Amino acid sequence: MTNNRQQAARRVGLTRADSQAYYERGLQAFAAGDYENALLDLSEAIHYDARRAELYSARGVIAMEAGKADDATADFQQALKLSKRQWLAHYSLGIMAFNRREWDQAIEAFTSAQKIAPGRPEPWYYRAVAYHNKRDKESAFADMQIALRWFEEGDKRRNDANKWLKEWTPAEKP
Repeated sequence: MTNNRQQAARRVGLTRADSQAYYERGLQAFAAGDYENALLDLSEAIHYDARRAELYSARGVIAMEAGKADDATADFQQALKLSKRQWLAHYSLGIMAFNRREWDQAIEAFTSAQKIAPGRPEPWYYRAVAYHNKRDKESAFADMQIALRWFEEGDKRRNDANKWLKEWTPAEKP
């Protein structure tokens, strides 16, 4: 009987609604800095709809912020298994590699994120810094120019991008 109810609930979209409610509550907890409850809510959201790749990406970001790198990596990999178009999973894996100073791996992940979401400034910005750390000033300069186009006015990273570009004067570009 339970199986029939579950099937009926899926047909009318109740599990999707439950998943969405937990997802939204989890994001609110995350915004409030309550990582433990955010992770629990995202896990519940996944319980109700385990095929939504964005749920794994979101839980991965929360796990990453909570210092649970292994859990975050597993969630990002699951998100990408479900959908290769999860720019946030690619980007977040890039951030993790960046923080480990694994520049080639970071650049690869940021490049994947850029292909999916070319209007997001974050992958361009961090790929530029990774290129800079690899001493590829020309690529760093080009990426930072693109990042600067996408950052909104008032975004601190926009000011940082301008500083980077001034530091990499045309005379220093290869």
